[in-house]
Amino acid sequence: MKKAIVFLAVAVVAGSAAAQTVGAPRAVRLAPRDAWMRQMEAGGALTYHMPGLGDFDVFDQAIGIDLSYRYWFSDVLGIGVGLGYETWDAQRTSRNWVGEIDGDMTVIPLSVSGLLRMMDFEWGLLTGFVSLEYAISDSGMTMERGGESEDVNVADSINGRLGVELAMPVSDVLSVGVQLGYQGALMPGDAEAFGDTNMEVDMQSFFLGLGVSLAF
Repeated sequence: MKKAIVFLAVAVVAGSAAAQTVGAPRAVRLAPRDAWMRQMEAGGALTYHMPGLGDFDVFDQAIGIDLSYRYWFSDVLGIGVGLGYETWDAQRTSRNWVGEIDGDMTVIPLSVSGLLRMMDFEWGLLTGFVSLEYAISDSGMTMERGGESEDVNVADSINGRLGVELAMPVSDVLSVGVQLGYQGALMPGDAEAFGDTNMEVDMQSFFLGLGVSLAF
């Protein structure tokens, strides 16, 4: 986990430094419009999560839809807010929980992000981002233990994301992009079943996203 965070952090810093070297193109806005018309973006992405990074793994996979709004203070720095809808599929067994797990969990993430445009390749733009996410959880999971089955109650959690996005223009205002990054649990949600309150829902994962963005 720590290695993944360090790797992505180094990638963001290295990319930013490379953009400042002699001869490197300056990061610019994809849409060639007046300044007041090119400070905002609205977008959506389909995101696939790949959990199972350690002994805590409870989930097999997850897929979600993320909607975002971004505001750029300059050609380089911006902020964003996001709203999503995700489904996390539980795997049959887990080394973290005692019992067999079935079902899935619905998550509605609310996020704020810091954005850094790192490099402009003329044919595309590389952006680094770091996000803080409050995850509203609705558990549809059950646990079977000793021949009995019981619903698993899950509390909300707080997660962080670190990643990069490569966006390519389709027109003056429309672009398509690919995201790659890592999601880590800052405050995992508590889980309870059969009176056992020592369980946690840890949504650490690598993620891959495909999206579109509209500049206005």
